[in-house]
Amino acid sequence: MSDHTKELAPSGATATEPEVAAVVVADPPLVTDLVLATPPPEARHPAWAYLASLNEKTSRPTMEHALNLIARLCGYPNLDACPWQALRFEHVNAIRAKLVNGFVMPGDPNANGRRRGRPLRRDDAAAPDAADAGEVVRLSPASGRKHMAALRGVLRYAWELGYFSYDDYARAVNVKPIAGDPVAAADAGRSLTQGELLALIQVAAADPHPDGARDVAIFSLGYSLGLRRSDLITLDLEDYDPVGATLTFRGKGNKQTALPVEGGARFALEQWIAIRGDEPGPMFYRVRAFGHVVRKRMTTQAIYDIVRRRAREANVQPFSPHDLRRTFAGDMLDLGVDLATLQQLMRHADPRTTAGYDRRPGRVRREAVRRLHIPSVPLARKDA
Repeated sequence: MSDHTKELAPSGATATEPEVAAVVVADPPLVTDLVLATPPPEARHPAWAYLASLNEKTSRPTMEHALNLIARLCGYPNLDACPWQALRFEHVNAIRAKLVNGFVMPGDPNANGRRRGRPLRRDDAAAPDAADAGEVVRLSPASGRKHMAALRGVLRYAWELGYFSYDDYARAVNVKPIAGDPVAAADAGRSLTQGELLALIQVAAADPHPDGARDVAIFSLGYSLGLRRSDLITLDLEDYDPVGATLTFRGKGNKQTALPVEGGARFALEQWIAIRGDEPGPMFYRVRAFGHVVRKRMTTQAIYDIVRRRAREANVQPFSPHDLRRTFAGDMLDLGVDLATLQQLMRHADPRTTAGYDRRPGRVRREAVRRLHIPSVPLARKDA
């Protein structure tokens, strides 16, 4: 049990009864000795200066979420109020320790009883780093590194803006890296079976509202092209070429890659476009209750929520959006696609990252062990 968790017997129960209710006691804030009377203007605010340097459709929302979490761990309501320019090595090291070892999610004073973007249904739980206040959170090494990258970026801008010397900046960011092989991250999660993919698409297709057609297209493209959540939300209608049946994706440095859309994925996408209409803008719109279409871009959290909700409806074991990409990679390799081609399809800069998705080595090892013959001998019985 966590040091921050106490178990109290419910009303009317004795201490020996097995049923208990868990009450989590919040962690004390990490930073209590820093006071910022008035936050600096946005142009000189280290956090907002850092966020302004990021892609507004992909990296910026992710890092803004990470910085808000760090600010709350430090005892401040949000990234605006946190005195980033006053953080030093001891504060950064304490933040890293929480990200590595786990923490009790502090309350969000802006949540008003419900996290922004969170579905009302309790079944559609959010990702661990967006947990409810009071929940014990343990981030994956990759997520911890993401939060530390955001913090280092803010501290760098604090130095660039003249809030402290380079020596102070260098000492503040000189904390031990969070361990974990980024290439091995492909081993996390799971692959989906063809039956599970079919069940997900069927349950979405049975939904008569616009989000049914939208979700069919999201699942179809997510699997058939191995897309990331950020790929899905940054797609625009203009990125689809119906004549050549290709989708154009933009990566770092505005590098463009056109990927073919074939078979059922093309059919699903064009069905959604027929419902969506030909108005320029995001490929996938938000859909509210009762099928009301809101012509605004979706968020990565919305993709996560769709996956959880449709999995529940289809009686499919929980999985993450990235598992669609993982399944695509594994299935491609099983079909004999070479690693170089798959690297291009997945748009990986490092071929080792692509190799991390290869499921074949594990199966080869198991098949080799199966070839050994170990005799099965029944055990002696005492009454024999």
